[in-house]
Amino acid sequence: MIFALILLTAVSVIGCGRLFHPDYFRLDEDSVTPIEVFILSDIYSVEKTFYDNEFLLHDGGIAAMKKPDETTNSLLFTVTLHSGEGIRLMFRTDTKKFRDEPGMLLEWTQNGCVVKENNKTIAKVDTVKAVVGSPVRISVINEGAHFSITADCDTIIKGTTQLPNTEYYLLESLQSESTISGIFFENLYGFQPEEIILEDEKVKGKTREEIIIIK
Repeated sequence: MIFALILLTAVSVIGCGRLFHPDYFRLDEDSVTPIEVFILSDIYSVEKTFYDNEFLLHDGGIAAMKKPDETTNSLLFTVTLHSGEGIRLMFRTDTKKFRDEPGMLLEWTQNGCVVKENNKTIAKVDTVKAVVGSPVRISVINEGAHFSITADCDTIIKGTTQLPNTEYYLLESLQSESTISGIFFENLYGFQPEEIILEDEKVKGKTREEIIIIK
């Protein structure tokens, strides 16, 4: 009986999803649409910290992030490399096929930046390098056929692609230890769908794309 009460309390405090799905957690939990993070590697290789918008990416870690019902948005985050080579960022890819079809891929390392489109190198920037202990703000604008990637004030690439937009942004550790923080998804439609859903009964429960059609 005592054990059952303890378990029930744990479920109410921690939450069923977090207790029974150790490969999943959420960031910005106080917002209407929290950021969802799925661990695609060993569950101990990605670790949510005490802070609500931060996680650790350990050696071998792969994390997939998304905002529900969003495929047209921009992503901003700060990466602090503590040790090792750097990180790999993938977008316009499938979480089940990213090894064979990585989509758009950025490798940000101590040797510089390399951008690939389905494993074909399309850009190299040797002057933008990961430096241990120095936080860098990375921005990805991802809209329609257009995309761009910047690191702080340095533009790594601006271009177009025929690859379709997808929900997830994947971050992979390249034999490194890093902190990922200040994660922010910006809606490129110019409004927040949750605000419309709260104010307008006729779009309640609709996805972003359905809201566009209704409006």
